[in-house]
Amino acid sequence: MLLVGGMAFYVGEQNIRDQLAEYQADSALTRMQGVDRTLFTAYQGIKVLAKDRRLIDLVSGDLGTLGNSRENEVSDYLEEISLLTGPWRVVRLLDTEGNLLVSNMPNETGDLIGAHPEYESAFQAAMGKRLYSSDLRMIGEEKNRSMIFAAPIHDDGLEGAQVVGVVMASYAWPVVVQLLDAVSPEVNVTLLRDDGTVIGTSSAQSDRVGSEYLNWEAVQSGISGSRSRAVGDITDEDGTNSLIVAARQSGYLGYAGHGWTLVMEVPYKVLLAPMYTLAWRVGVTGLVGVLLLCLVLYITGMYLARPITRMSQTVRTFSRGDMTSRVEIAPGGNDEIAELGRAFNAMAEDIDFYVEQVRENSKEVQAFAYIVSHDLRAPLVNLKGFSTEIGYSMDELKALLGPAIATMNQQQQAEVLTILDEDIPEALQFIGSSVERMDGQIQAVLKLSRLGRKELTWEQVDSALVVKQVLSSLKHQLEDKQFVVKVRDLPSVEADAFALEQIFGNLLDNAVKYQADTPGQLEIWSTEALQEITFHIRDNGPGIDQANIHKVFELFRRVGRANIPGEGMGLAYVKTLVRRHGGRIWCESVLGKGSTFSFSLAEKPSAQPRELA
Repeated sequence: MLLVGGMAFYVGEQNIRDQLAEYQADSALTRMQGVDRTLFTAYQGIKVLAKDRRLIDLVSGDLGTLGNSRENEVSDYLEEISLLTGPWRVVRLLDTEGNLLVSNMPNETGDLIGAHPEYESAFQAAMGKRLYSSDLRMIGEEKNRSMIFAAPIHDDGLEGAQVVGVVMASYAWPVVVQLLDAVSPEVNVTLLRDDGTVIGTSSAQSDRVGSEYLNWEAVQSGISGSRSRAVGDITDEDGTNSLIVAARQSGYLGYAGHGWTLVMEVPYKVLLAPMYTLAWRVGVTGLVGVLLLCLVLYITGMYLARPITRMSQTVRTFSRGDMTSRVEIAPGGNDEIAELGRAFNAMAEDIDFYVEQVRENSKEVQAFAYIVSHDLRAPLVNLKGFSTEIGYSMDELKALLGPAIATMNQQQQAEVLTILDEDIPEALQFIGSSVERMDGQIQAVLKLSRLGRKELTWEQVDSALVVKQVLSSLKHQLEDKQFVVKVRDLPSVEADAFALEQIFGNLLDNAVKYQADTPGQLEIWSTEALQEITFHIRDNGPGIDQANIHKVFELFRRVGRANIPGEGMGLAYVKTLVRRHGGRIWCESVLGKGSTFSFSLAEKPSAQPRELA
């Protein structure tokens, strides 16, 4: 009986192992598809860059005589559109001779084509009217990863027309690292080139990059032929048994890929931990006899296999794009598998929601990029130019109508002169001011986009000194409005000095600007708790209605007096800078009594996840 019970447990365990192995194989394939999708985004992005009307005009013109100011302008423009087209590190513009015209890295010079054979290949492919996507290369002793995308710039943006230049971009590899970091830290995840070289790992295992994968031959034989994934067992040097799964790169839509392979090594002690925990609990309660224990283990193993099978099927369906797939949970189920099912269902609801949000945001970003680069800027220039031309024409028309006006009676003369001297000039002035305001708003949004990518310099900053300098710059406004300022002891913090000055500058400037005619009061202090430092700025201004507090940090939102100059972007800048310091910002206010703006900074923002850096 004991032997029968042991065999039953073994069969149940093997069934669970098989199901979990299948689940992990699907997970590896899904992770590889994520890498393919982000590379496809870059593949599409280089096409968008090559069709940008302003870049086409720049390449078609004479860029050889650009001055420093014009080069900086074009460089800034490259930086702006690169934010909207893909995860680029460096974007360069070349003429048909391979000369580097300009890049988003100011003052970049040198023979780019001669620097590395990859650049020559990319350039020749683009000149041959083909899109180019390189395999990943390891450059230098530091094994810096480089991947090049290139596309031809056709004359007038017409496919098949003469090639007038080449746009070449270096892919930002940290985007792939972030995908690999999303895997559990207990799982070794490795991305391999087709020769078995390690080209990607999670951040914690980056020292393996550039080395040869030890089990490459076994993985290669397992995924040979038409198979897209492999499942097997390995034993590490320390004796740890792990499940190994691999997924071959299959490309995404029009992007074929380079034959990469993603490998995941999942220790069995991690993979089977929930099952062993449950088996132990069942064993403790079933010490009535060996026969009963074996029977319970057998029934438990078979019972566990069925929900895991159903769960695995649901996960596979969900991973293929059916966002409505959910795990069926038996009524009253409260075991680990039921909890896992509930957790998956909750996660699926969140993913479904965020996928829809991402789709909507993606559409908005694409629409916004097109509007900013073409539909808004071009009409604005036309409006400004033609309104000016109308003004000149009005002067000429007035001179030509002089003799005719003299023949009219006094009332007609007055009406005509009112139209020519007041109504039309006033309308033209209104058009001009509206154009300038809209152009300012576009520039403000682009500034906010660049602000999110600017590299911050972490150092110890005396926040008291920063506040003192900001208050000094506001000295005249503070005196005019009879402000009484109280600054308590403020700490030294790790931050970007310029960013911290902008945060305090915007908040204090708002407090002064919106102060009513009564004498003003400002109080500035800080608190420390839970590995973060929080600063508070309290004023006795007009305050903010509770219904509008959530709007003050939104783009182009202005709450309070409308006659205060500005674009309504200051607090949006502050929110971005605070978030990049690993903190948050909020406001508490009582209408008619004043407001308190508070923002927190992480104690060590430099140690925060990469997206905060």
